[in-house]
Amino acid sequence: RPGGRMVIGGAGATTTAVTITNGRFAIKSRNNDVTYEIEGAVTGDEKPKIVIRDGDKKPIEADELKNVPDEYRPMVEKLLASVRRP
Repeated sequence: RPGGRMVIGGAGATTTAVTITNGRFAIKSRNNDVTYEIEGAVTGDEKPKIVIRDGDKKPIEADELKNVPDEYRPMVEKLLASVRRP
């Protein structure tokens, strides 16, 4: 939805908000004590900026899915699929 905002719940996510504006997306999701923030371009080769905060642990920052720790990767994959990045 260009210029729109969509909120998704369920499937392990307490709350998820996806915003797409001018070809850019921002995803914010919270699952219990874990917060996921992902930003990037909907199309093209720009790598997304991924930030994961898990309670009091140090934030995890990654620019590629392969750099996301295994325990968080399935959720990040699902969130990125919601913006259909080619």
